[in-house]
Amino acid sequence: MKTVIFSDTHIGYLFNQKKYNYLKNIISNSDRVILNGDFWDDEVPLAKFLSSKWIDLLKILQEKESIYIYGNHDKKIKDNNTIKQYFKEITDEFKFQEDNTTYIITHGNSIIPTLTETFLQRNDKNLILKLAKKIRNITYTFYYKSSIEKIPTKILKEHFYKIFAIQNYRMKKFAKEKLKENEFLICGHSHYAELDLKNKYANNGFINYGFAQHIEIENNEIKLIKDRY
Repeated sequence: MKTVIFSDTHIGYLFNQKKYNYLKNIISNSDRVILNGDFWDDEVPLAKFLSSKWIDLLKILQEKESIYIYGNHDKKIKDNNTIKQYFKEITDEFKFQEDNTTYIITHGNSIIPTLTETFLQRNDKNLILKLAKKIRNITYTFYYKSSIEKIPTKILKEHFYKIFAIQNYRMKKFAKEKLKENEFLICGHSHYAELDLKNKYANNGFINYGFAQHIEIENNEIKLIKDRY
């Protein structure tokens, strides 16, 4: 069985045919597909996402053994019956075993919570906190509508994401401290693709701005694929 793991596609307001074709290809050429969080951006209304051309990807996923793992941008899909019909399972963490290895797949925000998760989502009526939430919402909407991240990515290419290597370090530290001998941790979240067999850790990277990384596992062999679309 060939398992493909990817995350952080951050599907947004605009349809991208090249990105769609790439995702369709890696999904179609797999047996099990694990969406490791942040498939879309919850700044985009769910109804808009479901009525867009991206919905065809969900129809392809429905034909596979597809698992949807929540990321920090997936809050609005929880308990949504429209989304549920396309996936075998929707969860915060998924495990499967091949030979003597148990692969643990989770987005990574449970290990490294975002500022939003640790502070801004508190149920607090404090006026300063309420103002912070409004500023955050405006900032996020501008960020994802304008795709401002394209600028450093265009200049520095995938090297831009090396600034997030510290997040991988923290996730590897978690793996070293918490995992059993036969377990292997696979995360997304940091957008920095990495395969570290020694520390039993992999990050499946991201698929956006023409860059594409994902993990493939087949016959207990794990590969990190780096590509362009």
